[in-house]
Amino acid sequence: MTDYPLQGKRVAVVEDDPIIRLEVEDALTSAGARVVKSIAHKADAAVLDIRLGQGLTGIPVALALEMRGVPFIFYSGLEERAVAPVKARFLGSPFLRKPSKRTEIVNALLEAMRPKAGWDRRLLHPDNRANPNWPKTKPAAATSE
Repeated sequence: MTDYPLQGKRVAVVEDDPIIRLEVEDALTSAGARVVKSIAHKADAAVLDIRLGQGLTGIPVALALEMRGVPFIFYSGLEERAVAPVKARFLGSPFLRKPSKRTEIVNALLEAMRPKAGWDRRLLHPDNRANPNWPKTKPAAATSE
């Protein structure tokens, strides 16, 4: 890993535990990222907890990020059976179990941010697929044999 692999990137952290949030933010800033306080601050990526306090979840944030094409990772201490539906719904987003090493958090975020050929995260969101103004890809020309 280079010294500052997230240099110049704005990353939001959605985590209800203040100790964990500070640890994640420190890992990100040590990797060169600028931590923003909300996704409204034009985040380039995000780290999301799944279950937040008072019955809230990070799922609405994940949906909003997906709709905008912003990469994110999930960072949760939930059991596998509890996160399986989330993993199935958000296939393009890495999942890390708490606790993870700082380098694992940074590497997972880098993986989420890495462009993938033929992949547009926004196409996963049903609202975008139904949008008549959404750019349509032209079908490949048929070849005759």
